[in-house]
This record gives sequence, C-alpha cells and structure tokens, in this order.
Amino acid sequence: MKSFLFLLTICLGALAIAPARAEIDFDKQVKPIFADNCYKCHGEENQKGKLRLDSPAMIRKGGDSGEPVFLVGKSAESHVIKLVSRLNSDDAMPPDGKGDPLSEAQVDTLRRWIDEGGDMPAASISCSTGCRRARPR
Repeated sequence: MKSFLFLLTICLGALAIAPARAEIDFDKQVKPIFADNCYKCHGEENQKGKLRLDSPAMIRKGGDSGEPVFLVGKSAESHVIKLVSRLNSDDAMPPDGKGDPLSEAQVDTLRRWIDEGGDMPAASISCSTGCRRARPR
C-alpha cells in the first residue's frame, strides 16, 4: 500500500509540474496557416467552391460542399482536417500542383484549434449558418 501511495504521489507531482499547452489563438496561429496556404484559392479574390477562409464569418458559412468547414470539438470528423490531411488524394488540399501540403505541425495546430472549440473573433456572424457545435459551450 505504501508503494502505491508513493507512486501515486510521484505521478500527481509530475502532472502538477508538467507545462500545460497554451490554447491555439486563431489570429496568431490559424489565420497565418490559411493565409499562406489557402487564400490564393479561398480568399477575397477567388472563392473556389464558394469557400472563403479569410474571415470568420465566411469560415462559418462554409462552401458548396454542404459540409461545415469544421465541427467544434471534433477535428477527426471535420471537413477541413480530412482535406488538409490528404487522406484521399482526390480531395486533398491544397490540390497537387497548387501548393505544398500542410506540414504535420500545421495540421496539428488546426486539429488542436478545432478540438479546443474553434474560437474565432466574435465580430462576425453566428455559427448557425455554417459550423455546427459538437458540444455546448
């Protein structure tokens, strides 16, 4: 019993000193990924598939696919993650020849952002027209 309590104390102590990962910030971390990799085809000048990723309101609206860009709290089920993960070469984003694939770190940032709630600046339309909340806030 004493050895169990000792191990438990060590484990809990390690958790207490382990640094917590900071939340993903849309403007500082997500928006630059979209700007560098997506705006050429999904920005102010071009909207392939009627999708714009250059404003929170337009991200929430989504595009022609009928799929929300992301499902809050469910990155594995989110359309954008399926596309940028390049799991299906027919639907990969960016398409072959249109830009470099996102790095694992960039995809991980998008996953974390979605799983953390997909927060974007509030000065935009409500989520009811595009993304669907997977969990209440």
